[in-house]
Amino acid sequence: MTTTVYDSKAFRVWKMIHEDKVPAKKAAVKIGVSLAEIYEYLAYCKTRIDILVSRKATYSAIAKHNPSSHNAGHSNAKPPSGL
Repeated sequence: MTTTVYDSKAFRVWKMIHEDKVPAKKAAVKIGVSLAEIYEYLAYCKTRIDILVSRKATYSAIAKHNPSSHNAGHSNAKPPSGL
């Protein structure tokens, strides 16, 4: 299974369980995989989401302390006093 196919199947499972409120056992039957695979997909999605949230927080922190023309106006950072 390619990464793209795995991603799409994993996020389809995530959506079914978290947004559509389908129980895990029913989702497994609907998609035609075992319950263990459902939990593997959910763990994969949770990890991907955590990574994306972490990156967003990191970029936000960098932008606050490192203003540049790319993030001008989006930062509360001020130049050091005494300059």
